[in-house]
Amino acid sequence: MTVAELNPSDLRLTVDHTSLGFEDTFELRGVPLSWVGQERAETAARFGLQMRQPGYNLLVLGSAGMGRTSMLTAMLHEQAALRPVPPDLCFLNNFEQADQPLALRLPAGQGRRLEQGMALWVQAIQEDVPQRLLQADFWAARQELEQTFKAQTEAAYAALTGYAQAHHFAVVRDQGHMVFTLKDAQGTPVTASKALLLSPAERKALTRPKRRCGRRWIITLRSFAPQSAPWPKRWMFCASAF
Repeated sequence: MTVAELNPSDLRLTVDHTSLGFEDTFELRGVPLSWVGQERAETAARFGLQMRQPGYNLLVLGSAGMGRTSMLTAMLHEQAALRPVPPDLCFLNNFEQADQPLALRLPAGQGRRLEQGMALWVQAIQEDVPQRLLQADFWAARQELEQTFKAQTEAAYAALTGYAQAHHFAVVRDQGHMVFTLKDAQGTPVTASKALLLSPAERKALTRPKRRCGRRWIITLRSFAPQSAPWPKRWMFCASAF
């Protein structure tokens, strides 16, 4: 093997800075990095980004500091510029099922306009609704509805009271509750001790009219309320001595 003698200048690589194309590395900010020595990785990344079907992903491996994130981000921006702008995806509150929001697709840029418009609308109704509730026509309509509902309720209560009396029951309204009390032939309320003296057949026969009274009242009240309105549980019970 031939041994050659090297001078100190032979052990040092000198690069002419004028051949680099820049004066300072600050000028390289924003310039896409080159995939030096990674031609196969670059080809694979471009192939993967061109897949339009869902379900495909890219797995990028490598040591830290090699510029994987920077190079792939630059390629993503390059590929995105070649494709149509995607629509805005907005999620709206689902008042019927709060855990399942409604997805709304809008042309690019319209989502922000929708958000701004909704913010202005919410601000407007916060000012307009209180003013609207103070107007005379609103109070007149409200009083008319209250009077109509009260008249219907009283009429239904009177009909139910007549039905209950015909079947030896007393109906009493107590803070929104309906209480049905059984009466004997003399019109005296049947207490728990008296009810225990009745035979099972007698108690069963007396229970049927009580249940009918309860069903009648519930059906009557439901006819006043909207079909979609939740039913107040405090109205749905009947009380008796047994």
